Amino acid sequence: MPARNAPLAAAALLCVIQSSGAASAQGGPPDRSWGGQVQIGAAWMSSAGLASGGDVSSNRWFVQPGVSYLGADWGSVGLAVGYGEASYDFSGGAGLGGGEPWNRIRELQVSVPIRIEASARTEIFVIPSLRYDAESGAGLSDGQTWGVLAGVSWDISDRLRLGPGIGWFSKLEESDSVIPIVLIDWEISERWSLTTGELFGATRGPGLSLNWQASEDWQIGLTARYESIQFRLDDNGPAPGGVGEDEFVPIVLGARWEPNPLFRASVFAGVQTGGKLRLYDAAGTRVAESDYDTAPLFGMTARLRF
Repeated sequence: MPARNAPLAAAALLCVIQSSGAASAQGGPPDRSWGGQVQIGAAWMSSAGLASGGDVSSNRWFVQPGVSYLGADWGSVGLAVGYGEASYDFSGGAGLGGGEPWNRIRELQVSVPIRIEASARTEIFVIPSLRYDAESGAGLSDGQTWGVLAGVSWDISDRLRLGPGIGWFSKLEESDSVIPIVLIDWEISERWSLTTGELFGATRGPGLSLNWQASEDWQIGLTARYESIQFRLDDNGPAPGGVGEDEFVPIVLGARWEPNPLFRASVFAGVQTGGKLRLYDAAGTRVAESDYDTAPLFGMTARLRF
């Protein structure tokens, strides 16, 4: 699934929000402590027809270890380093730019999630990050971009935490991307909730999830988000040294098993819609663009805390 694969800032934001919830659940300020976690995932997008001719499919995986320090009275700070790869397969026709524009994309991200307890009911989130996205054969440093997620949330009631946020991300080509974000944790009823939700390797901030708590260990959720990523190309394709871009909206239904606070695993299936591929040459000129059809996608993720 071309859902932005590197573990991303979105996963970091979810870790920050979840650590906040864990502290609140304890009924008071937590002790100072260090913690760590590892997240892994894999996903597949089935073949989708390109408007320019031919088909495209993809698969990807990621792994993201991280550590965090939870302060007694001020909040938390962490460090997450994620690496993943996405493989694209173009077949059956013209492709993009007169051929196969790219194949295997490497993705590296470093983020520093920071949570500040401004008051008993107010929290501030800041997550700066560096990303490196490049095709195999191109230097990762040539695909460097930066980003920051920031927001503030308030306890509106015992069941609702709400606030605004913003994501600001540089791009290899064209202007920076600025995306508004809603930070929400709403316990609608005993079993239903609406939350700032994570998805496989999200990179452009979290999406929204409507969740149903089926049992103590199982949760079912419907998640949607917008994704767009650019990556540096090698010197062998139709745009040597240029930039590729994949833009889409994944919508998935997932099932999450969490037998204890230290481990959880999820599977998901859905569709990838609104897909668009773009190709830029080394001078930054857009030389090709093509929509692609809505396609099935499915995958899995797992997280281990320690």
